[in-house]
Amino acid sequence: MMAEAQLFVSQDEFTCSVCLNILTDPVSLHCGHSFCLQCLTDYWDKSQVCRCPQCREIYSLRPQLRRNTVLNEIVEKLKKTGLSSSPSQNYAGPGDVECDFCIGNKFRAVKSCLTCLASFCQPHLQPHYEIAAWKDHKLVDPDGNLRRKLCAKHQRSLEIFCKTDDLCICVMCVVTGHKGHETVELETEREEKEKQLVPTRSEIRRRLEEREKKMKEMRNVVEQIKISVEREVKENEKSFTDLIHYIEEAQKNLFERIREQEKREIDKAEGVMEQLEKEIEELKKRDTELKELLDNKDHIHFLQTFSSCCVLPADGVSLSFTVSADFSFEDLRNELSCLKKSLEKIIQWDIKASSGKKLLEEIDTRNKPPVSDPHIKDLHETHRQAVSETTRTLGAPPSPGDSHTTAVGFETQYTELVTIEQDPRNHKETEHKLVKTGRIHEELMKKGAAEKCERIWIEQLFRKSPVSVNPANIIVVSGMAGIGKTTMIQKIMYDWARGTQYQRFAFVFLFKFRELNLLDNENETQMSLTKLIERHYKYISNDRLKYVLKNPETLLFIFDGLEEYKHKLDFTQSQLCSNPDVKVPVHILVTSLVSRTLLKGCSVLITSRPTALEAMDMERVDQFVEILGFFPEQRLMYCKKFFGDTALAGEAFQYVKENTILYSMCFIPSYCWMICSVLNSHFMTPEKAKSEALQVGQWLCETQNKELIRDTIGEDLKMNFSSTNLSAVDCAVLAAVISCCGELKELDLSYTPLTPECIERLEPGLSCCSKVW
Repeated sequence: MMAEAQLFVSQDEFTCSVCLNILTDPVSLHCGHSFCLQCLTDYWDKSQVCRCPQCREIYSLRPQLRRNTVLNEIVEKLKKTGLSSSPSQNYAGPGDVECDFCIGNKFRAVKSCLTCLASFCQPHLQPHYEIAAWKDHKLVDPDGNLRRKLCAKHQRSLEIFCKTDDLCICVMCVVTGHKGHETVELETEREEKEKQLVPTRSEIRRRLEEREKKMKEMRNVVEQIKISVEREVKENEKSFTDLIHYIEEAQKNLFERIREQEKREIDKAEGVMEQLEKEIEELKKRDTELKELLDNKDHIHFLQTFSSCCVLPADGVSLSFTVSADFSFEDLRNELSCLKKSLEKIIQWDIKASSGKKLLEEIDTRNKPPVSDPHIKDLHETHRQAVSETTRTLGAPPSPGDSHTTAVGFETQYTELVTIEQDPRNHKETEHKLVKTGRIHEELMKKGAAEKCERIWIEQLFRKSPVSVNPANIIVVSGMAGIGKTTMIQKIMYDWARGTQYQRFAFVFLFKFRELNLLDNENETQMSLTKLIERHYKYISNDRLKYVLKNPETLLFIFDGLEEYKHKLDFTQSQLCSNPDVKVPVHILVTSLVSRTLLKGCSVLITSRPTALEAMDMERVDQFVEILGFFPEQRLMYCKKFFGDTALAGEAFQYVKENTILYSMCFIPSYCWMICSVLNSHFMTPEKAKSEALQVGQWLCETQNKELIRDTIGEDLKMNFSSTNLSAVDCAVLAAVISCCGELKELDLSYTPLTPECIERLEPGLSCCSKVW
């Protein structure tokens, strides 16, 4: 590499400055410059004066040209060792300033001379450094329009700025047409003008930020329109189904009007958004132009362009909007439940819509803290920031023996889960067949079984039922292992911390049942609710917590993973408590919150696997939902988010889809992650792929699914962990995977350091291997 670098650098020394190629039959002049024999001969034949093409030294008599044998031998030897013609990057390309002295293919200029009014490549520039008379010439960065730097009247350099006439002038102009005018140096005037541009650019950036903010709000408006329409269509469909014989015409008319109204309002919104996009692009363009102008060191160009750049673009779009967005159907649902026979009234029902401006105001209000008490206003913000910090990234499961997780952006990889509403009275039947195998889940999806269920969005969990006057305060979310319950909880916390959802709650407190188990290992086995909150959220003091608990309707308590709790919940009335400062066993705190004897009016969300629901008193539950995992469209969406690259995602998803077992198991998000991780290893470096394989191995062990494990390892049934540092835990995982698989053709552990404990952990798997390296 050193030889190649030296060869490349020395290549210019053997280049003819006339033809710009490697010297052929080199000849040297007395001035020391060398050229091709034929190039120099042709050059002098076309010129009336014999001069050096490079330094311009004139010879009174035409020198007799003889080949420089030493230089020729050097060039020939260098050609044999890899010297090629001059590198193409020296030639002038589109947008480059060409050398004025190159003949034929022109080199890229490296400097322009304001004295010579010409541009020079590196070889032709050399005389400016070697000839004494030229050393005082003023060299600048390459400029393709040197003439504009000259005074049109005197043909002298523009060096002065006339403030009186707002014009760049030369020194001759000062004593002629501009005598008595206020003049300064170009640099001085530029500094002053730069200061004037700062507020202009600040205003442009302010407008740009304002427009982008409004654009985001308008996107929210459109999204709210779509969600509102989708929500209302679904909720009204259920009512219309019961009355289908009477209200077919009413249903048709209502939905048509909704869609027409949606189209009208979205068209309005998109019109505003289109104008905003144009203004944003214009502001970005102007901001870039100003930045380039500020970065340009050419004072003349700066001052000549200053006046036009200082003008702000027209401020076109009004920031007040009148787009209708939120549709109200509350009265309509009341009519459907109470006046089923009033079909004519329903058919003629007119849609009521609030203005987009009102919705935007609601959005602004929703983003503001729902806390007015000055005692806890700053505590609310502190809590929001703390929750935001813990939820902004999604941790990929750690590899065995390594406690570190890989953090990924929550928004970039979170995929919406399919969640359906269930009857709390039938909770014992919720662990139906679709959670047992992926194939049956897929069959049910093909039959449209999920369509018979009422799907709800996560943000609808706490909305009151159409037939209830009370909000849903006690929520139970059920789902099998790995289906995404904990991730859904993180999404709720994330949305609350960002201020986009659940803003009726001033404080959200999350507790994990497995962490509550640890309290029994300490001296303090009984605890008050206030003490429990203080333990988990150390920045909340007891005095300020009392103010928080005064408004229980603004509080949400989340308990995640009921199946991991070692205590049975006791809903006996005599066991319940009502004072948040009284010490009781922790499980009594949970049952008291659910039973509404403690902090009546607060909301409680509990997640659980179906098998643990027997511990719950489901009669006290307002909303019971079940997570079904990923439908086919969510699987593809997750795959795209996981890989990031559309092409890789498409290739990976196609492979999964062609494999019945893998594709059917992808309804479980954790399996989906595992399968994507295995496929991703094909696009990784070997070292990273091995670490990823260990991570996946742990999940394979948990499945205990021999068919899935064999399919994941591949048809060759080979595993390669050569030159990999394996811990004892890693070895135990490998042994478990291989043993569950039943056989392995080849296990490569070459150059892998193994301790006696590692070998002992590996032993159960080694007996299942045909060959071990």
